[in-house]
Amino acid sequence: MHFIHDLSNKMPSENCGLCDQTTCRIATLLISKGRMDPSSCPYLLNEEKHLLEEIYKMVDEGIEPDVLEESVGFESISPCPSDPEKFMLVYYPLRIKNLSMYLFDGKQIEFLLNTQSIFQCRSSPELGFSKVEDDRGEYALIFSKGKIVTRQASSEQSGKKFIQSLLNLIWLSKSSCERGYLIIDGFHGLCDCNTTLTSITSGPENILEERQQFPQSLDNPTGFFSRLTKSVSENITSNNVNKYLQICNINLKLHLNQLARCEGKDDSIMGALLVSKWVALYELIKTSTSKYSNKEGIRTLSITFKALNNRDIDLIDKLLSEAKAYSWPKNFVKSKIALNAKKYLSTPI
Repeated sequence: MHFIHDLSNKMPSENCGLCDQTTCRIATLLISKGRMDPSSCPYLLNEEKHLLEEIYKMVDEGIEPDVLEESVGFESISPCPSDPEKFMLVYYPLRIKNLSMYLFDGKQIEFLLNTQSIFQCRSSPELGFSKVEDDRGEYALIFSKGKIVTRQASSEQSGKKFIQSLLNLIWLSKSSCERGYLIIDGFHGLCDCNTTLTSITSGPENILEERQQFPQSLDNPTGFFSRLTKSVSENITSNNVNKYLQICNINLKLHLNQLARCEGKDDSIMGALLVSKWVALYELIKTSTSKYSNKEGIRTLSITFKALNNRDIDLIDKLLSEAKAYSWPKNFVKSKIALNAKKYLSTPI
């Protein structure tokens, strides 16, 4: 099994920032290189000590990672083995040179695809791929190393449209640089290296000739975001927090569905920006409903949304600094709320 991929499956993926790394993915990369002590993660130290011991053992063994395949583009388009009247397509997305981690993040893929209503996704971290099905009976296997295989496609064009929709969505879970950052991290301003910026500017791979305009009604959502943050800052309580979480979930699903259908580069980038902003807002509110939260979490949420409404980044930085002074799990809740607030503000719309 790929060392970093196997190690990543044991990490919490909570992205709370308490280990002083912006994401668990970056922490995984540093741990694999021996540049970070796994016990720096408070979640592993306090909640999953058995996993911490397994990670120490893995790092001590120092298994070498596999090398990614070098193929790019369509490798084959052929009749489907299980039904010769249908098609199977094998596609490899563009690569990142000297990539230290797998090309796609399986956990991020599962979140993005299962949140929207077009596809159903099941991931198998042990085998290193995700299976995606649509309502037409077509399905695809997305491998962490990058290969995408569609089967049961009714035609070659249908298979390509299926892959295009997937590329638009899973692009956000694609590694953008050798440091281990994802495209979505770049949208949140977490990584500003040239490779990340180039990956964002180029957009997801476009394998179709048609161009579909992004819906005009979603071109300028700034006003809606402002009204929502103002409403939450003034009215949030433990009784209505789930209502606001549902609003975020509905809008995130809407924008994911729109992104899947985009076929022009500029439209896809705009769609990805909106998805990134809704992901941050959704994760921000969701943290206050977690098993670790309490009345203090709702209070932190109220303060945070007042900061968002006023675009007060200094207040959010203060909350993040205060979080590290608390004990577990209060520090986890406060820090994750503050970090997602920073992601929300840093995503330009």
